[in-house]
Amino acid sequence: MYGLIARITVHPGKRDEMIDVLRGSAADMPGCFGYVVANDSADENVLWVTEVWDSLGSHDASLSLPTVKEAKPGAKCSYLASRR
Repeated sequence: MYGLIARITVHPGKRDEMIDVLRGSAADMPGCFGYVVANDSADENVLWVTEVWDSLGSHDASLSLPTVKEAKPGAKCSYLASRR
């Protein structure tokens, strides 16, 4: 089992766009038990992403999926910083 929680700070006004990008790229990822995108209650420019995987290998392999690769340019335009 492998999990992570990421804090993502987006450009002002880009939160909903980033949510769409993240959710769209997360569909049907092999080995992913859970992928939750949540708004920060104190900062409208912050999102929290919680992921649960069957293994670190499955998570790493997901980064090569076409949906994830296609989402990266849209995501890069929306976010300022992330931390794992």
